Amino acid sequence: MKDARQGLHSLGLTHLKRQGLIFNKAMTSNLLRRYTSLPAAMRILRQNSITLLTSDTWDDINDRRLLAAYKEHYSYKSVLALCFSSASETYHHWKVFAPGADGICVVFNKDQLIESLPKDGFRHGPVRYYKIDELEHDRPGIEKIPFSKRVAYSDEKEYRILSMESESHLRYKDVPIPRGAINRILVNPWLPEPLFDEVKCAIKSIPGYASLKILQSRVTDGPAWRRLADELNEL
Repeated sequence: MKDARQGLHSLGLTHLKRQGLIFNKAMTSNLLRRYTSLPAAMRILRQNSITLLTSDTWDDINDRRLLAAYKEHYSYKSVLALCFSSASETYHHWKVFAPGADGICVVFNKDQLIESLPKDGFRHGPVRYYKIDELEHDRPGIEKIPFSKRVAYSDEKEYRILSMESESHLRYKDVPIPRGAINRILVNPWLPEPLFDEVKCAIKSIPGYASLKILQSRVTDGPAWRRLADELNEL
């Protein structure tokens, strides 16, 4: 029975790798994921740009306060940001950042994305997560403030891009990116198959993206688990 489970697990992993749903560590380290909505993903592809946004509507009030303090310290008129995850795909990323039938994950090639950013007025880097007691003896300096969060958010494994602006009250900023910066598109696991096919056709109709890999997440319906259940039913 144990051998059967291991064999099924191996077959399932092989299938997922072939489908492009599992990456090795080297590949994952060079990928950034942006969990978002279908309209936002379509805009990225049609405009060939990413959109940095104000932090005013962020759910994490701690984060909003720190960015506001950073902006005030340097007398920036606006600070805009866009957040990614360097973590492998998880159910919780989908449920928190791209829930429902219009959830999309845009997978970026990190190097090409970062190289496309303007050199002036931009910063980027991974977020460090602090325990409360760490703030007493290892408080982040002002330069690290935009990349500091509470440890409760550490599962995000966030990577952040910032833009410091001289114009007041900016709500967003579009930044051009090359098509090669986009590795693939993952569609949420809850979308029915006929609708997934429609979404796939719509994305591939965008000029320049006919060959883009578009897959549906199997995080809630993995072939390895399905085969294991089938094997158990045969006992």
